[in-house]
Amino acid sequence: MILAREETPKQLLARLEQNLIQHYRDEEAYLQSKKILTPEHLLAHKKIIDILQNLIKKMRFNDQNMLERDLALFFQGYLTRHKHSLLMNQESLSTSL
Repeated sequence: MILAREETPKQLLARLEQNLIQHYRDEEAYLQSKKILTPEHLLAHKKIIDILQNLIKKMRFNDQNMLERDLALFFQGYLTRHKHSLLMNQESLSTSL
């Protein structure tokens, strides 16, 4: 993501929100096409998108305590989801060999 000089912080946050949500939707579609997205994985994606949207809103209103708590929740969910994804990929690799 390249920062354009004429972008305001509000425009940048809106673009960040769009890019992050699109990234998760693209990843979801890819994982579904490979048949490795479980219902739990899909739910984790939806939760992460909700948390991202809430984070962006709180960044706009600068609510520091809520922002820190939600950032911790986001990264906890992000790590959990990626650990699950790695396990699923390892399982699919070991069964295909």
